[in-house]
Amino acid sequence: MMNFTGQTNRRTVNMGSRVPRKTKDTILRNAELERIRRQREKAEMVAILTIQRHMRKRISNKTTYHSLIKRNDNDGMMTAFLKVFAKRLYSYLEPDDFIYLVKATNNQASVLPVLSDILGDVAARKSSQELDELLILSVKPLDIPNASEHHINNKIKFIQNCSYELSDRQVIDILTPYSNYKEYDLYWNDLYFIEKGTVLIVRNYELFVNTLFSSEYNAHIESVLERHKQNLSNFLINFLNAFESINANHRRMLTLIFMTICSEMIEPLNEISSLITDSFQTDLLKCFEWLEDKAHMYWKGLHYLVSQMSSMQRNSVFMLLLTDSHIRNHLIDLICDHFSDASMEAFSIFAQTLNFYIPLSPDDHLFQTVISRERLQSVSINIAQFLVSDILSSGTFIPLQELETFIELMWNLIYLDSRAKFLNEGTSTFWGLVPEEIHNLNIRKEILEFEQYYRDFLKNIEEMDLNEDELFDRKKMMDQTIKKQYLDDLRYKRRGASNKVKKLELLFRFPFMLKFFERVDYFNDLIEADKERIYNKNNFFGIFPGENRLRATIRRDHALEDAYNAYGSIGEGFKEKLSIQFINEFGPEAGIDGGGITKEFLQTLIQEAFIKGSFGLFEVTSFHKLYPSKDVSPQNLKYISFMGKVLGKCLYENILVDVEFADFFLKKILNVENNMNVPFNDLYSLDPEYYKNLMKLLEMSEDELNYMDLYFEVPDMPNGRRIPLIKDGLSVKVTQKNVFEYITRISHYKLNLQLYTVTSRFISGLSYMIPPHWLRMFTSYELKTLISGSEKDFDLEDLRKNTEYGGFTDDSITIQHFWMALSSFTPEERRKFLKFVFSVPTAPLKGFHSLNPLFGIRNAGDETNRLPTASTCINLLKLPDYKDYNTLREKLLTAINSDSRFELS
Repeated sequence: MMNFTGQTNRRTVNMGSRVPRKTKDTILRNAELERIRRQREKAEMVAILTIQRHMRKRISNKTTYHSLIKRNDNDGMMTAFLKVFAKRLYSYLEPDDFIYLVKATNNQASVLPVLSDILGDVAARKSSQELDELLILSVKPLDIPNASEHHINNKIKFIQNCSYELSDRQVIDILTPYSNYKEYDLYWNDLYFIEKGTVLIVRNYELFVNTLFSSEYNAHIESVLERHKQNLSNFLINFLNAFESINANHRRMLTLIFMTICSEMIEPLNEISSLITDSFQTDLLKCFEWLEDKAHMYWKGLHYLVSQMSSMQRNSVFMLLLTDSHIRNHLIDLICDHFSDASMEAFSIFAQTLNFYIPLSPDDHLFQTVISRERLQSVSINIAQFLVSDILSSGTFIPLQELETFIELMWNLIYLDSRAKFLNEGTSTFWGLVPEEIHNLNIRKEILEFEQYYRDFLKNIEEMDLNEDELFDRKKMMDQTIKKQYLDDLRYKRRGASNKVKKLELLFRFPFMLKFFERVDYFNDLIEADKERIYNKNNFFGIFPGENRLRATIRRDHALEDAYNAYGSIGEGFKEKLSIQFINEFGPEAGIDGGGITKEFLQTLIQEAFIKGSFGLFEVTSFHKLYPSKDVSPQNLKYISFMGKVLGKCLYENILVDVEFADFFLKKILNVENNMNVPFNDLYSLDPEYYKNLMKLLEMSEDELNYMDLYFEVPDMPNGRRIPLIKDGLSVKVTQKNVFEYITRISHYKLNLQLYTVTSRFISGLSYMIPPHWLRMFTSYELKTLISGSEKDFDLEDLRKNTEYGGFTDDSITIQHFWMALSSFTPEERRKFLKFVFSVPTAPLKGFHSLNPLFGIRNAGDETNRLPTASTCINLLKLPDYKDYNTLREKLLTAINSDSRFELS
């Protein structure tokens, strides 16, 4: 709007107040805030008045008490005053006032309990060292053997709550009975159960327990154990804290009480481990002599104590136990001759001791210094019987932790027997421990159900994007837990364990308890079921058999290379039937593969990779046994994995091969669950001379070891580097104190670390064909038998019953002479005959009826100047019709010794 000056004039409009209008909620909220403010102000005023009232009362009381004390110098009045007002005085009197008051009572008998309370209430009153010393001396008349519980508790409270460091004299006065009594009685023994954590000053606790446990007074602690059953652990901790200060006269008595309490303990006590000294460990064994008439209690106490120790402390105790012939022999006699009387704790200590010693001790040393072969066999049988009974019983009675200990011992004994042969009948020693009705149960169905369960888990792993090493590690982890998981699931589903489930658990945990050939049958059942699975997967409803053969052309002089190029990249597919075309220097060989050529192919690969060793994949021990070479190229590492697959194919097709692996390597194959590790004693099967030289180190003096100038290192030959075996190992010299550790570490390096990669690759290839848990059913010796057959002489009559003839009959004179000649051969000559005919010097595991095709003898004509020949791929002997016994015998011996055969035709 324009005014007269030409400027715009803005109109002002009154719109009212900008303050928002109060609503009902706003009014109510403000009222509530006002009420809270007034209430707070009122409470503050009440608090102020209360404080003022108490301050006035305190000042008034303090004035009153001081005036009463100063006005009354009569000891009777002082005594009465103290008895009436004692606890009320804590807040008002200074230590000097209390000193005046206590002295004024002249230690009248009626006031002594009050003085005891004042001593115990050190945390509630003002204290000084002078006052406390006065109180300690004043209550001395109460320090009689049968002192009251209340008075003893006051002593304990004083020790717990004293805020300054006590002197030796004060502590001695607290712990010294009155009038030269020589023993603690009843409540005095409560002193031994003081709780460390409740003492304000740590040094006071240490001084107290050291003085208490080293005192000359006879304790009767056993009389108060029932009252202190909730805090028995306090005595254990106090005893260990004071152990080094305990004099010899009392150490025996207190150690016995210590072991008695340990035998009653259940709850863990982690603090024990840090308090155990070397001298205490020695006394633990002396304690056995003192407690021999209570051996059950001793073993129970020692078992609890060992369970609380660190592994190093446990091993030290086990070593002391083994070197003490008295206690060691008692334990061995108990387990061997009185096993039914042995407590679980004694058995567990024995098992833990052997589990510690067997893997670390030279086998000869074990039998010479610890236990004889005969006694160890008795131990093994008793332990096996114990474990069988546990599995077959209706309810488990072995605690889980102990069960794992006993299982570990059983396997350690089996591994020991594989080296030292202390069991008269090998693992068959245990077969009779299993009831016949259990042996007669067929658990094929349960085994195959587990296999499906296993494959479901395996499928999930194989679907992950993992390389060969990662896949192997995942399988290894799965194998560690899946059997137990399956058994738990099975028991849950069946609401308990049937005899078949129990037998399956026996097979999982202790397969050697079941007869060998029964396990071989289960192994073959698994293979047949797997073949059916492969067949159904690859064939449309199984109506197109034979269409999925894996074909390959193999040059005889490049068999491994061609085989790897053809089959190296396939995994489980190698289980399918093969179709092999051999090529020699003249071109393709004639023949249709009906199984015989596949056998020839596999044996050719075995010969090239294992026997000839032209690729350097495997090394040979001085016992002429094979193991993977640690020094291989990346390509050869692939070949090693492939040869694991080839060996698995031979097992899968029930083809024996003439290859002998080193025992330590077979054990590694069987020990996938435990990272393929084997103990240092197995170094003997790798390098016996090196093993013997290491053992000599144990017998050397300090000067001799110093002259050897050994360090915790091992040379890496190809690179010339020195590899430390421990932290700073290049500068840690081998001495008598650490020589045993040096031996175990260098053995572990050579057996396990150095061979880890090649072993894992070989097993990885093998597991494509034969899962590791299939082989876990066997010991190393049994696996050797599974691969190569039995070393025992074969049954000639069994071979004769399962022989087919071509151009001959059983009555032919040449055939009669043949069997006569074979029976006249030495066992070694018969082994050579088997090698000549079947390519392996051993008979089939299940007998000659299991050969496919059966052994055949074909008439090779009348040319008697010719030698017999064989076609191993079809188990065929071509025998000229000699008709003369001497000629036949001579020609046959010449043939088997020259190993003359012919190629496929």
